[in-house]
Amino acid sequence: SQFNVGTADRIQAQNDIARLTLNAAGPTKKFISKSGSITRLDLILDGPDAELKKIEAAGNITGSIQVSGPIGQMRTKTGDLVASIRTFSGDGNIKKIQTGRDLLSTMDIDGGVSQFKIGRNFGSGGRVLINGPVKKIDTTKGTFNAQLFVAVQLSNMFAGGLGSSASVTTEDNIKSITINGTLDGSIISHAGGITKLILNGMLDSAGQIKAFEAGIKGITINGDADGTIFADQEITKVDIKSGSGMAGDFTGTIQSADSIKSVSVAGAATGAYVQALHTLEKFILSGSVTNTIIGAGDLIKLVQINGLAKKQGVKLQH
Repeated sequence: SQFNVGTADRIQAQNDIARLTLNAAGPTKKFISKSGSITRLDLILDGPDAELKKIEAAGNITGSIQVSGPIGQMRTKTGDLVASIRTFSGDGNIKKIQTGRDLLSTMDIDGGVSQFKIGRNFGSGGRVLINGPVKKIDTTKGTFNAQLFVAVQLSNMFAGGLGSSASVTTEDNIKSITINGTLDGSIISHAGGITKLILNGMLDSAGQIKAFEAGIKGITINGDADGTIFADQEITKVDIKSGSGMAGDFTGTIQSADSIKSVSVAGAATGAYVQALHTLEKFILSGSVTNTIIGAGDLIKLVQINGLAKKQGVKLQH
């Protein structure tokens, strides 16, 4: 069915809403399927007062949703949200996106998002563009697989893992990220730096944590670190600890185009590389060391190896 109306105040059904095309200029307060799904939806709200206050289904929501204004809440109680979602005209903030299972949408949001609360997985490799701040992403029960770009600050993110096709990129500060699983993708701040990142799992060899034009305050990895950590400015602290069934071994790279204050490794270092352009204040390794390079352009203050230095052990570059 297709409808072209001035305002669609309320659309509600007990069961499924399917193959509906709706064009409206004014606000829509409620778009609800109480016990079914909303599928193959083509919704366009385009006008000076356009707004979608709430869209909700017990099952899935699929299709296309375009609003020239804000969205209050998008929710699937038990199902997936698989839609192309776009807000435009400068006031396209979204308060909350909540799914019972997966969020598999592509997004182009002309504003910020206050909260993502995802029941299982977030994304399947598609792009999610947020032209404003993101206050909270919670996909703790699943894996983050989207290519997320945030134009302002990302305040808080919790995920059960970061997949190989996933990326989290911001043009501002990343305040806090906690990942309870493998980090196989990339986390990148292009300005503002990374304040805190906790990884309860492995930093995979393909995993990247980078801060351009800024520094990294603190990274804690409760597991092995095989990937890359880089900052244009100072790296204050990197702790690689045992956890998640791993010894806290280090085979990756930690590099700063400025200085590094502290790196501590609970396990062994094999083929690892630590380099500061200016000063490396402290590197402490509890396990053995093999074929590892530790360097600084100006000064290395302390390197402490508590385990066995094996063949070709550690090379200091200055």
